[in-house]
Amino acid sequence: MPKIRVLLDACVLLPYQLADLLLWLADAEMYEPLWSEEILAEVERNLTGKFGVTPEKASRRLGHMRSAFPNALVEGYEDLIPAMTTHPKDRHVAAAAVRGGAALIVTANLRDFPPESLSQYDIEAVHPDDFLQDQLDLDREATLACLAEQRKQYTRPPFTFREFYLRLRTTVPNFTDLAVSAEAAAWDPNEPMPFEIVSGPELMQACFPDGGAKAHRRAGSGVHMVERAARQSPIHHGPTQFDLASASMGRLRGGF
Repeated sequence: MPKIRVLLDACVLLPYQLADLLLWLADAEMYEPLWSEEILAEVERNLTGKFGVTPEKASRRLGHMRSAFPNALVEGYEDLIPAMTTHPKDRHVAAAAVRGGAALIVTANLRDFPPESLSQYDIEAVHPDDFLQDQLDLDREATLACLAEQRKQYTRPPFTFREFYLRLRTTVPNFTDLAVSAEAAAWDPNEPMPFEIVSGPELMQACFPDGGAKAHRRAGSGVHMVERAARQSPIHHGPTQFDLASASMGRLRGGF
């Protein structure tokens, strides 16, 4: 069955973890990704101008994307740009989607793509949160496998289960909540479950099988320490504060 073609806007290719997940799903053949050189150029400008990535590292990241998905590049759409009625700065995106035969444009800037500007081409603009929820609905097992593999690849620095989803939640909160619940439901009962997805009663039983714990400090202080540590962690401060260079690059590395 032919895979759905999806044009990825620059804004969803900038946040590292979101872009990485989208490419993991594409690599799993859940959809066919599309972009243009103009979109990739916008990604590169923002990586270096707003995200503080060096030109060499930004170029290498985009090079990995091009080599991993050689058929994603849409060309020859320029003559369609004048006919587009989306926001002027995004008409090149709409034109590339039309030329590439995309059914969807995944973008966080939905206001720039009003439905009436795309409906005649049978194209819909969707938020990445909604797109990822759809992938989870369409193939839960494959989506969870991509999330697990993506998380496993992050080794510099390593992410805990909680850290991984806290960071992902900054861009796609509804999908993240569903994914956490789905992972908990699908967890192998013979494997230890991360504390982050264990319910309160189950955690108490695991930690204190003889019943009850003797408090040696004020109740709740541990929670505050965890929350304070999370606030001090780079993942708490959103995509622009994450060290793209030091992270294990997952699907954005050369080892696709």
